[in-house]
Amino acid sequence: GLRTIALGLSKEDGFKYLGILAFEDPLKPTTKLTIDKAKQLNVKVKILTGDAPEVAEKVALELGLCQPGEVILGEKIENLEAQELFALVDKYNVFARVLPHHKFKIISALQEKYAVGFLGEGVNDALGLKIADVSLVVDTANDLTKQEADIILREKDLSLIVEAIYEGRKSVFNIGKYLKHTMSDNFGNFFSISWLALFLNYIPLLPIQLLLTNLITDLPLSVVAFDKVDLEEIKKPISISTYEFVLLLIFLGVVASFTNIATYLLVKDLTIETIRTAIFLVTTFTGILVMISIRTKRFFIYASFMPKIVALVFILALLTTILVIHQKTLAKIFNFTQLPLSIYSQIILLLILFILLTELAKVLYYRIFPDSI
Repeated sequence: GLRTIALGLSKEDGFKYLGILAFEDPLKPTTKLTIDKAKQLNVKVKILTGDAPEVAEKVALELGLCQPGEVILGEKIENLEAQELFALVDKYNVFARVLPHHKFKIISALQEKYAVGFLGEGVNDALGLKIADVSLVVDTANDLTKQEADIILREKDLSLIVEAIYEGRKSVFNIGKYLKHTMSDNFGNFFSISWLALFLNYIPLLPIQLLLTNLITDLPLSVVAFDKVDLEEIKKPISISTYEFVLLLIFLGVVASFTNIATYLLVKDLTIETIRTAIFLVTTFTGILVMISIRTKRFFIYASFMPKIVALVFILALLTTILVIHQKTLAKIFNFTQLPLSIYSQIILLLILFILLTELAKVLYYRIFPDSI
């Protein structure tokens, strides 16, 4: 894996041999960590090079991409049938002495099963860049390869690509949190309020109260982009199925709806103002507390701690809910009244039940659809 130059002293009758200068082009210190993170994300990294197999093997061994003797020469894939070619390129990660048409065949074979990103910089890479799902080149690449590229990297660093994959999946997962939070809350409100309205001679929540609960429950959503995502959650690309996603929203919405209706049954014999206040309190709290559950696919106690900004806004939403009910001026504006102290213990038990039922619905859903958002 070392580059060598023979050194000699010029003489009238030729050269006097002095020795060999050997030098190394070392890997960046971050490269091994990048490859390890790629493996955690289930991203396969393969080396396609025109270099000698010995050079390719030395680099690959350092990175943990192959075992000794697992370097495939380009000539070996020349006459393989499609099935044999896929089996070979799927199993092995290092290919040496490959020509442009070899790169074309390898990428085409991998595209039968995978989305393929290809990083190149020379003219020999142009054919591979043209057919790859995502073509990447470094800023120092020649103009021909730049024309074929989807992305031009300003720095020659593999970690940028792996980090982009991580951040992309993280963003999609957080978008999923946003949708699950807001849609399940709206589903729950829609089911419960419309159902109760069918049997009552008054509306369960006034329009101003409904708008207020929507405003407060949206507070945690304003910072959901800053939330952490566990690597375990995004170790595979995230699939988004409309059918599966709507099914999850219905699951969560039904639990929220059940909680709202149960609240009405607790206070149905009290005044209309008290009933509305209790329904508002529980509806808003469930709309905030659902954030605890949808942060992770696993049981919520195994999720990472909320970042400070997310935790602060989460607490702010809870305190705001309590404030608008108990602060006299705000209570008057929104037509709230004080709840009997005896009701609070029952509401707390109901909220605990809500969290447990939400977790149960979520866990059952992800057992059926483990790769869903």
